[in-house]
Amino acid sequence: MRVKKSDAFLIGPFIGELGWEMYRFAPYIISLKKEFPSKKMVVFTRPSRFDLYGSYADILVPLKILNDDSKKHFCFTIKEFHNEDYRLLATAFKRKYEKRYIVKEHIYPDISMFYSKLKWQFPRNLMDYEFRPRISNIDFIKDNFEILDNLIFINENIQISDWVKMNYNLQSSTIILNELEDDDINNRLRRSFVGCSIEMIKRSKFVISNINSFIGHLSLLLKTPVISVNEEMSDDSIKLLNPLNTPVIKCDDIESGIKYYEDNF
Repeated sequence: MRVKKSDAFLIGPFIGELGWEMYRFAPYIISLKKEFPSKKMVVFTRPSRFDLYGSYADILVPLKILNDDSKKHFCFTIKEFHNEDYRLLATAFKRKYEKRYIVKEHIYPDISMFYSKLKWQFPRNLMDYEFRPRISNIDFIKDNFEILDNLIFINENIQISDWVKMNYNLQSSTIILNELEDDDINNRLRRSFVGCSIEMIKRSKFVISNINSFIGHLSLLLKTPVISVNEEMSDDSIKLLNPLNTPVIKCDDIESGIKYYEDNF
């Protein structure tokens, strides 16, 4: 007896910048999954970015590109990446999964000519930033960070005063990276720095980070307030990165930023 195929959206390949995937592609896929919850989502992207789609994806397909260098990631593409090679990647992906599913739509960025720099190839009004990492990321945070009350998340090795250390539970992106590096090889595809950071930021009262960083961007999209010391970005530039109007506290030192947060939020 022939088994009836399920309907599916094929997503990817996505080869461009992390920021563009986080702001301008994955959120559209999230909104699509919410609109069509019964449809399968098959996502083709780098394993390090799986958790931008996380629990919304039914199948995550690892994208591996020879000599992949983040310094060459540019908007929706990779510098000097041939459009023909991109088309072959997309075609091979579709051919593999159309054998298993009824493909409702194959969605991926157009990188031909100037389109690779066109920010809103996908509807801007349908971007949903409610990222939900895979459960293995949540378990990893619970297992490796025992006390998660009164949490603030710090981007990298920012100098913190004794007053802050006494009053808050501090965790940093560096600690997450170190813990993941020590992880069992079999678990490395089950969780990611992106996924663990999402979960940690969601649990935090606020984040201490400069705005123009991965942690800063992710905090804005997760609606977790950001305290930024000696921030160099203008308010107008920050506004462009802050579609949800997440509170941003610009200050000269961390203690004054925290006190402003406690007095106003």
